[in-house]
Amino acid sequence: MPILLTHLGSGRHGETEAVEGERVLLGSGPASDVRFAVDLTGLPAEEHAELLVKRGDLVVRDLGSPAGTLVNGFPVGEMALAPADVVELGPGGPRFRGRLQSPSRALSGEHRGKDSGPRNGAFAPARGLERRLHGTGPRRPRSPRRVVAALAAAALLVSVAALVWGTLEKRRMSREIGGLRGQIERDRSLRISLLRAVGAERQRAAREQERLEAETRGQILALKAQEQELRERLVGAEADASRKGDDIAALERRLEETHARQKALADERSSAERLLRQLQGGVGFVEGTYTLLDAEGAPLTVEAPGGKSVPVGEIYYSGTGFLVSASGLVLTNRHVAEPWWKDERVEALRTTGAAPVRRALRVYFPGVPDPFDLSVVRVSEAADVALLSASLGGRKVPVLPLQRKRQPATGQPVLLLGYPAGLDALLARLDDSVVAELVTATGGDPEKASRELARRGMVRPLATQGHLGDVLPNQLVYDAQTTIGGSGGPILDLSGEVIGVNAAILSGFGGANFGVPVRYALELLPPAKRPSR
Repeated sequence: MPILLTHLGSGRHGETEAVEGERVLLGSGPASDVRFAVDLTGLPAEEHAELLVKRGDLVVRDLGSPAGTLVNGFPVGEMALAPADVVELGPGGPRFRGRLQSPSRALSGEHRGKDSGPRNGAFAPARGLERRLHGTGPRRPRSPRRVVAALAAAALLVSVAALVWGTLEKRRMSREIGGLRGQIERDRSLRISLLRAVGAERQRAAREQERLEAETRGQILALKAQEQELRERLVGAEADASRKGDDIAALERRLEETHARQKALADERSSAERLLRQLQGGVGFVEGTYTLLDAEGAPLTVEAPGGKSVPVGEIYYSGTGFLVSASGLVLTNRHVAEPWWKDERVEALRTTGAAPVRRALRVYFPGVPDPFDLSVVRVSEAADVALLSASLGGRKVPVLPLQRKRQPATGQPVLLLGYPAGLDALLARLDDSVVAELVTATGGDPEKASRELARRGMVRPLATQGHLGDVLPNQLVYDAQTTIGGSGGPILDLSGEVIGVNAAILSGFGGANFGVPVRYALELLPPAKRPSR
């Protein structure tokens, strides 16, 4: 019994193909009974599906193809087909309708082509066979018409319903495909933006490093030149018997001062390197997400271009925190623990009943492949500092000691540790090929990127040196370089003790950054947890 395939779409739309046999192989391979061209997505497979005749029904069966076989938009393994069903060899692949050619139709078509009229009754037996196949008989001439009409009406209704359903399903699929294409394009744009941001951060960090190294080299060279000049003058003064003794003594004092300053610069550099090795493991990369809910507790919506309302979604941010007890207490800024704190935009939304809700807060410590979830213990009402807690699960993480006795002094050298520029700066330290690999693997998702960086052991804080420019009761001012993302990092003196928590930057001027004195952090610690000297 022939199997009829009516092709839909592509260049063969509307073409009907008759194939003999009770098994018809469908695919793109040379063994296929009905062979389709392979499209750009690789559809169909070489042996994608088959059509079978079972107990008078036409059945489609998928042959384990990677993309699957769909009937009216739904994936199937094996299914009996109705005449109006649309078979699709993979999403977006070749489409067709299949049916069995009835014997009566074959005979009718054959005799219509050969018989020009009932001449001498030559084809009466064939016409009698046709009547019997259609269930007709001489006793009830009207009943078959009613049955045929009813069947035709039912078939018409089924066809119309299938057509309507198919149209609606096609629109739904088009919307979904459009949404997927839009998401792919957004992911691509995000990856490009991230790569550009990493490149810009890498250039900025390189320029800053070159500037600091050049500045330090210049200071050392200037001091060496001054020392050499003073030595020459001292030799000349000693050679001049008429030179007064107090002049020689003054030159000797200046020479000693210059030598001491030169030694202090070298000591600062070596101390910073030593402290970085000892304490960087206790300075963590903090990241979190939060969202906004309306007065009913539903996601807050905002008006997008075009007047359409869209949900706010989750907002990602990052900062720095450092461990201050082996039990897992972590210090950071309040605006890192509560990123909506003193945010004028959020405060304006609060008047409408909206409220911020934290979705995630975690910390990555250097050398530890997995993050630790953070909970807020206390926040300061007097300063931008907060105490968090993490369950370390037995992990050995360095604890940073807090300075409780000595007061910091203006001009004192300091070391600042943190993650300025956040994820961009971490990625900026890597080779371009590694960055591209990470961005592709994570789809540009910052949370996935952080996990991957930690897994590869690539989470480490940046260290910058500087001096205290001013010491105020509620604020430290210093010139150690930092930027957004470094918030919550420790400010260390050269003994390795924390004297403050980095909190703010002065935009447009890198010579003044601000921190919270450590006394505000000590107020948050439980008495039993306060570190002793």
